[in-house]
Amino acid sequence: MVTADLYKLTKRSVLKDPGSGHRQELAEIEIPRADERPFSRSKVSWNFKKANWPLFTKLLEQGHCSDKLDFILNPNIIYRTIKDTIISCAKSSIPGGRQKKYKSFWTDELTSLKAKRDKLRRKAELTSRPCVFKLGENNLHALGRS
Repeated sequence: MVTADLYKLTKRSVLKDPGSGHRQELAEIEIPRADERPFSRSKVSWNFKKANWPLFTKLLEQGHCSDKLDFILNPNIIYRTIKDTIISCAKSSIPGGRQKKYKSFWTDELTSLKAKRDKLRRKAELTSRPCVFKLGENNLHALGRS
């Protein structure tokens, strides 16, 4: 048994009788190399700051896809209908956009401080009695908390 995303990459074969009366099944999963994978579009990004929220609300309330939900149907069909309605309303009222020059907030200094924190956490977890570990003043100053 494999998940749906691996199904197309899987080959199954029944091995010859090993003599015990049982049949063994061999499953091979071929995961393609990165350069062989088909081109996939990047995730959709939304610019929520420039969204027209009144229009989005109006479209949702009107039932943009005028289909009435029949709760007797398969839950997957109901889910798909609701999801498609929300996405179509979002496409109509929320512009897409990406941050052009993304600057990460994570720095080498934060990496070293996180390593120190993790070390202190491990030490605290391994000790049998609770105690207080304090960061030095220089570390608090580096974080802007002095």
